[in-house]
Amino acid sequence: MSLFDKKNTIDIPEYKHYSYLRLASFLIIGFIGAVIIGGIFFVYNNIYTAIGQTQAFINLDQNLSIEIIDFTKYDRVDKLWKEKYSEKELVLTRDPFNAVIKEVLEEDTE
Repeated sequence: MSLFDKKNTIDIPEYKHYSYLRLASFLIIGFIGAVIIGGIFFVYNNIYTAIGQTQAFINLDQNLSIEIIDFTKYDRVDKLWKEKYSEKELVLTRDPFNAVIKEVLEEDTE
């Protein structure tokens, strides 16, 4: 590998594997560095997210107020909700199964 060759060195077959070991060590060092950088970013991100959520909770706790509920509106909406989602008997205006049977019977009699 010409990337790691030095000047004035003897190219002996016994030393050929050293360039591969040197490349492997650089790759391992790069991988370890990437893991360390990723870990630092992960911790940094989670710490600042936790701090931001804590500040939001503190601000929310300071701005608490009591809201007055309008029970007439609540009762009206509750009544309309129950009316909308109540189960009612559906009246069939046309029975598709009997209509087909009647048509078949009428065709047979003709």
